[in-house]
Amino acid sequence: MVDITEIYVHWYAGRSKSALAASLGVDRKTVRKYLAPAEASGITPGGPPMSEADWSKLIKEWFPGLVDRRLRQVTWPEIDKHRDYIKNLLGTVTVSTIHQRLRDEHKLQVSISSFRRWVHATLPDEAAKSQVTVLRDTATTAMDIAATIESGRCTTLLTDLATELTPHRTAAPVGAVLDRLSAESLSR
Repeated sequence: MVDITEIYVHWYAGRSKSALAASLGVDRKTVRKYLAPAEASGITPGGPPMSEADWSKLIKEWFPGLVDRRLRQVTWPEIDKHRDYIKNLLGTVTVSTIHQRLRDEHKLQVSISSFRRWVHATLPDEAAKSQVTVLRDTATTAMDIAATIESGRCTTLLTDLATELTPHRTAAPVGAVLDRLSAESLSR
């Protein structure tokens, strides 16, 4: 992305809009768009010296959306209405789940990517905390899967299987747990 200030500095030094667009790799219409407020203000190339800081100040006045990203995010004010709700849920459920709940329960009409951008820009600390993942060993993972499948009879079976599980055999023990559970349920 081209620094907008660079367009003004080169233009003010006397380069044509076409030459400017070609050298900076920007469309001529884009150059015209950014130079229009300067020309409307009566600024012409070759005037009194202006620094990049002077141009930056004028650019902030002419194009506030370039400085404050929130002004460019049209859906963010809608999300802002649910800030407390989002903040309360961030530590316990995923951003996707919060988005879905807001969409379903509160009729929020924003995309998941816009919602994620809002969360990371507005609540960066909470977003970082919600991304922490606690890794579990293979035995716990297999036991959790089996326990959710058949919670009543799996305790003794899993106690026996937990001793068989090793970190190198991730998929096989889960399959073995499922096979044994289904074999036991069929034999009843």
